[in-house]
Amino acid sequence: MPVPEGVRAAFPLQDFEGRIAAVVTPDIFDMLDGYVTIFHEFVHCYQFSTCEGELKISLDIARHAQETGDAMWEINYPCPYTSVTFINGYQGFLDAVKREDEAGIRHARQKLHAFLGVHDFEYMVWQEWKEDLARWVENSLQRKLGLAENL
Repeated sequence: MPVPEGVRAAFPLQDFEGRIAAVVTPDIFDMLDGYVTIFHEFVHCYQFSTCEGELKISLDIARHAQETGDAMWEINYPCPYTSVTFINGYQGFLDAVKREDEAGIRHARQKLHAFLGVHDFEYMVWQEWKEDLARWVENSLQRKLGLAENL
């Protein structure tokens, strides 16, 4: 299958009987951090293969996307990440996490839920699980390999 240069993704392939595969272009093997990116995509493969389907059907946003035939909802969803209210609310959540303040974490999440509403909040939580877990693995490997100074 032709793949545009620079692609780094994980998705089910029809020719692979619908199983998920990490899809990358050969240039990724020319740099050490490229291998780290491959592990990021492998995390998505693991997520998909173990529990992603069950988690998705529990989300109203995913069920709605399925009903409307929107297979690209994860990529195209217009979550209000640039809103000052969201930025301040999420920073409050991160600050509470740093302080290990459980009540503050719950309060910040409740405020985010109230501001975002059901679909935006579900999308945020989905992205935290889907991408943040893969980024955590990626950042951890970059630190261990000395590829990132500020992570």
